[in-house]
Amino acid sequence: MKATVDSLIKGCEALNMDKVFEIFWNSPDFRMISMDGSLCDYQTYLGDNIGYLSECSSFELTTFDERIDVLTSDIAIFSWIYQAVTVLRTGEKDVVDKARRIVYLSADR
Repeated sequence: MKATVDSLIKGCEALNMDKVFEIFWNSPDFRMISMDGSLCDYQTYLGDNIGYLSECSSFELTTFDERIDVLTSDIAIFSWIYQAVTVLRTGEKDVVDKARRIVYLSADR
């Protein structure tokens, strides 16, 4: 499961959208809490992030805390506190400090 999360981080830092989103399940049951606290479905999450990442020239993630709670042999919940520092193509720097995510991971994803 840790390898799955590491793959997501590497995908973000490489600005590789396919790598970033391969761990997420395109399902009507998908829900993500966005940075502003709103809930979004898979298509909204994908569209918002592809749009944002396409405006970036670099993306760096720093993990402050992480925890994997294994629920069964193939299901876990990943809790993550991190900082995201991006440089936009315009040269502006965007810093999200102490962001939090909870990600449901399944071995078949």
